Amino acid sequence: MSYPVNRFGARQVLSNLVVEERDLSMSRETRTLLGGVGAIRSIVQGQVLGARLYGAPTIDDNGMAVTKGSLGAVVLGDRVELGDYQFTARSANDWSVTTPAGLRLADAETGAPYGTEHLSATITAGGAPFAAGDRFTVTVASGDGKLVALDPAASDGSQLADCVSFFDQEAPDGVDLEILTCVRDAVLVDSGLVWPDGFTAFQIAFALDRLAGGDRRIYTREGI
Repeated sequence: MSYPVNRFGARQVLSNLVVEERDLSMSRETRTLLGGVGAIRSIVQGQVLGARLYGAPTIDDNGMAVTKGSLGAVVLGDRVELGDYQFTARSANDWSVTTPAGLRLADAETGAPYGTEHLSATITAGGAPFAAGDRFTVTVASGDGKLVALDPAASDGSQLADCVSFFDQEAPDGVDLEILTCVRDAVLVDSGLVWPDGFTAFQIAFALDRLAGGDRRIYTREGI
């Protein structure tokens, strides 16, 4: 296999990062790194990446009079699902909330910040009171799935560990780049992983659990 040359002109080897791969055809996958925005987007070998799984949520007031108020400040959580979340008024102040799959979440209250692992939002009262049956629909659509550096402040899915970069790479401004990533069935050197600045031990543990879970099965071992 030919190894890319990094920005310093040195050839990179996978032994700095990879302990074991179960099956190269399964462990490795070419994925799309989002092009830079106003500058080159740079990632390094071992960088933990997130994928833009979700688009910006949209809000439908289902024909409700605008004088009644609004729902806003929507931020997607780690357990968000694709589809329609329903906020349905039971009275002027109390709201039931359901997921796209119909699961009942914690109730919301007019004027109070609302937050679950699925999403957070705020329902703000207007000049006219809400009434039973009033409804807001928050629709979560698929994102483009492109990779970026893991970002704990994001809410588009890129706050969740998705895969690991095998080499230093640079996507030009406005131009996406196909890169080789570790996506499943591998053991990586723990000290070879690159995390966001300021990432806490708890955040690292959460990300490692995600990489190890599901069909990823990406584990780590102390450097050898």
